[in-house]
Amino acid sequence: SVRWYSAICGAWAYTALAGFGIPAQRTCWMVTLAGLAILGGRAGSAPAVLLFSATAMTIIDPWAILSAGFWLSFGAVSAIIYFGSATHFQSNVRMTNAESNLTPYDRLKNWLSNSIANGWQSQVAATVSLLPVGAAFFSSFALLSPIANAIAIPLVSALVTPLAIVGSICLFVGVQIIGEALLWVAANLTAPLLQF
Repeated sequence: SVRWYSAICGAWAYTALAGFGIPAQRTCWMVTLAGLAILGGRAGSAPAVLLFSATAMTIIDPWAILSAGFWLSFGAVSAIIYFGSATHFQSNVRMTNAESNLTPYDRLKNWLSNSIANGWQSQVAATVSLLPVGAAFFSSFALLSPIANAIAIPLVSALVTPLAIVGSICLFVGVQIIGEALLWVAANLTAPLLQF
């Protein structure tokens, strides 16, 4: 239970740092509702948590449904959840049948290749499902977004965001040199990504 309380508090703190943008709110509400469901002894399914998150955002900000970010954010997560629920059982059956006599190295190699394949397939599913939304809001769509996301999502999630948060905290508490150094690294990781 401590982990879920920490996750909920962390989600709200991150959403505040991110300026309460729609994708951050979506993540925050999903973490909060999933945590409350589990802490309350109710098993909440991913589609139900997503639906409740969209409902909560619409109640708090009714104009959110008119923004492209609302539909792109919830549409991408919906596609990933739907795709994941369709393939999760098949991959588990394959792994259970195939891994009985494998070495730890082969298991790691299989896990890594399956993770990369599932990540790529999720990106393709999200991209294809968002083509109508992109066309409706922007009169165009980007077919290269799975490649861009394959590079940007791990880089921003694993490096840029943590460096920016820790750097900002260091500046806030007065550790100027470390804060500036961390933010410099985050900026120099982001610049070539934006050019690409």
